[in-house]
Amino acid sequence: MKPRRPTPRRTGPVELTILLTSFIAATYAFGVYLFSTLLPEMRVALFLNYTEIGWITGVAQIGFLVGAFVSAKLVRIMGAVRLILASVFACCVCLGLMPLVANAFHIAVLMVMTGCAAATVWVPMVAVVQSGITVRHQGKVLGLISSGTAYGLFFSGLSTPMLLPIGGWKSVWQFSAAMTFLLLVWGVLRLQVGQKFATAEDAGQDRASGGFGWAAAVRDPLAITVVVLMFLNGIACMPTMNYLVAYLREEIGYSVQSAGWVWSTIGFVGMFGGFAMGALADRITVARSLNLTYLLLGISTMLFLHHAYIWEVLIGSGLFGLSFNAIFGLVPAFVSLSFDADKATAVFAASNVMLGLGSMLGNLLGGLLRELQQSFVPVYVGSLGINFLLIMLSLYLQHTHRRHTYGASPTYAVVTE
Repeated sequence: MKPRRPTPRRTGPVELTILLTSFIAATYAFGVYLFSTLLPEMRVALFLNYTEIGWITGVAQIGFLVGAFVSAKLVRIMGAVRLILASVFACCVCLGLMPLVANAFHIAVLMVMTGCAAATVWVPMVAVVQSGITVRHQGKVLGLISSGTAYGLFFSGLSTPMLLPIGGWKSVWQFSAAMTFLLLVWGVLRLQVGQKFATAEDAGQDRASGGFGWAAAVRDPLAITVVVLMFLNGIACMPTMNYLVAYLREEIGYSVQSAGWVWSTIGFVGMFGGFAMGALADRITVARSLNLTYLLLGISTMLFLHHAYIWEVLIGSGLFGLSFNAIFGLVPAFVSLSFDADKATAVFAASNVMLGLGSMLGNLLGGLLRELQQSFVPVYVGSLGINFLLIMLSLYLQHTHRRHTYGASPTYAVVTE
């Protein structure tokens, strides 16, 4: 009789959560936002102007859009876990190649690829969590995983000032690639079991979003509001994030260490901000939490503009980290609570596409404004103006939401008002 082969121990929920959170930290904080951290050094070393930088950060969103479009199909073909690991591998390769770039075109190509990898990492994680985490813990786990970017930003904010004096900007990319590779190895070893995590649900969602799609958003005032909101989120938030280190160091004159503390503050507060605002939403409703979040976002932008003291900038960074991470958790929560399953999938897909387009437009306009005005102040004033529109829209969203709640359709009887 043949001896039975030992069965590998299934990845537990705690380890699974840590792994997925780490993958988000690597693909978003390193793959998407590390270029913003190293912008002053790379701009000088590669003779980049801010028009080129605007195009780089803008076209990077093309990768995110492509990744968002193809993720559901790829999950059906590859399986959720295989797609996640392949995306982390692609991100690792791009991080490793970044020290070899010689011009803006090379950077743009790699940024498009990392943007695509970020999208194809995040989308299949919902299927993995549905299969690997019990229902009563899925909300908390997804909230923690979505905060992975904040953990990565905190880590890069601490490590970058230490690495720059030793090996320059190239060493930061190399270190990030090495860390991502270690996470990939961990994932390959521990996620081999159960690679066919829930693909049936994704296939159904793919068909639903394909058949229902944009038509649903066009006909429903609440859906239109959500989609416009996400478009404006991209315009207001992404330039504020992407140009912050360059604004602090090149225009205001802060040191690498001070800018690193600002970056770490955004990440540190973001670690808990999304969860805290989500808990508050359970008490005062998601719509009211969004009102508060956009108010805090506006205050943070005003503090960046005033910047008389470093403590003002640090408080602004904390408020930005709180609101930035909360927005991208509260909006999906609002969609989930306000629409039935098929319609929620369609609205969320449409809103993510518009988020990518808004981010692209915001980054392009930010780079052009900086080049034309020789100052980042118009960029942040513009973000503040968009933020005012977001406050107004979130108030309208709350009013429209209430009409859905108490209207004729029984579908919306479970929303939070």
